Amino acid sequence: MKNITLIIILFIFSSNVFSQSEIWKMNGKKIITDTLLVDTSNYVFYTNKKGKTKAIEKTEVFSVTQNKSMRIFYVPDTISDSFTIVEMHAYLSGMNDGYNHKSYFFVSGGAIVGLAAPLTFPLVGVSDAITPIPPALYTALIAIPKVKEDKIDVPQKYKNDEHYIFGYQTAAKKKRITNTIISSIAGLTIGTVATIFVYSY
Repeated sequence: MKNITLIIILFIFSSNVFSQSEIWKMNGKKIITDTLLVDTSNYVFYTNKKGKTKAIEKTEVFSVTQNKSMRIFYVPDTISDSFTIVEMHAYLSGMNDGYNHKSYFFVSGGAIVGLAAPLTFPLVGVSDAITPIPPALYTALIAIPKVKEDKIDVPQKYKNDEHYIFGYQTAAKKKRITNTIISSIAGLTIGTVATIFVYSY
């Protein structure tokens, strides 16, 4: 604990301050920071946008970039059939781009289903206790189809790269599910409040 505290203190007051350093995580997301410290410990230290000191285990980091120099932490597992460094780079590039994928159709559908359930169930004599079920089923269903390749704007250097496409599809699906859950809950909440108001008056 004392060693970690000392590292953080040294980090805060260190002169090793870099402009716009980057941490590329194994989930494909990138963290941009003005202050980054990589030492012999198992952690990468950085300051977030609020100026707070944070730490990430190196096993969760693919690479860090300081002063335009990249240092890769990812080590392929020689025993299992894991990605090579080049393949993982393409996969994480796909994931990073996939988080920006737009799924308006699926997300708006979640809001509609969430809104419609509490409004229509009383009309057909169905208990309002099961109104969360349709949004939950809808979210489960939209988790099945993957993002079609023809819907992906693949950069030229990754044309026909299956690892990039797989990474993009993985992140895009995660985002689609998360946003659909949020929209479904929002629709369900609004629908429930509207139902109380409508059927009370």
